[in-house]
Amino acid sequence: MLWMAIQVRAAVLNYAVHPSYNVYEMKKIPELLVIAAQSMPRNWLGQQLAQIIRKLVMSFTGLPMLCRVDDLTFLFYLHDNNSEKKYLFMPWRFDLTERELLVESMPDDGIFIDVGANVGIYSLYIARRLGRHGRVLSLEPNPAAYNRLVKNIELNSEALNCKPSPLQIGIADQDQLLELYLDKRNLGGSSLVTSGKDSVSVSCQSLLNVLQEENIHRIDGLKIDIEGAEDIALVPFFEKAPKSLYPRLIVIENSRHLWREDLAKLFFDKGYSLKYASRMNSVYTLESC
Repeated sequence: MLWMAIQVRAAVLNYAVHPSYNVYEMKKIPELLVIAAQSMPRNWLGQQLAQIIRKLVMSFTGLPMLCRVDDLTFLFYLHDNNSEKKYLFMPWRFDLTERELLVESMPDDGIFIDVGANVGIYSLYIARRLGRHGRVLSLEPNPAAYNRLVKNIELNSEALNCKPSPLQIGIADQDQLLELYLDKRNLGGSSLVTSGKDSVSVSCQSLLNVLQEENIHRIDGLKIDIEGAEDIALVPFFEKAPKSLYPRLIVIENSRHLWREDLAKLFFDKGYSLKYASRMNSVYTLESC
């Protein structure tokens, strides 16, 4: 698996370059362990071994770590975000098919909308592959996740032709303040529709209003992962948006148990077909495309 180690190798940056981030320099042993985890076979055994290595590295390495994956630089906090843990140690298990399908759907000047951008993994992966006329809009309401998103965009700004535009907003059925219930064990698990002990008020807008304010007239790809509020965001959008604004490809988290509306039926009614489905996500393509 040497080719894989070379392809997704975690190249570690010197702490002195970015002292303001309070980042721990990654020493040779954890660096090699991260490379070993990424190089594991893409099967059940490889997953188990990578998880063992992950626990070992997290037990003795200072956080956050400044590392590179997929030719991108990220601050990895790890302990409170499942997406970061999976992407650093097993990038092949973090929605690889979904990310590749999005890249395939993108022209050089493609427009990608990332609803629930978290720390920017999807946004930066797509932006890395777009030309200077491309556009990525990254929407994230969680203050902690948004701060990491902004830092990760800054860390990659010089390497990108297309720099993502972050907005600290949630997507709902109308412009309003809503409570975002925080999952302190998993930053990406925070939700507008589930309840919890801790919450923060966040500004929300309808997707159509955001697109109009940002002067976006077409969408080549849209990823939406907002922990059960996908129907609240998408039903009013498809009711009001012109067909010219329908995304050519949609990646959506499977949260049917939390939806009040049948989004699969909505997509089929609007001309989409199911291209790919996993336990976590579904990918739909507009049939006319």
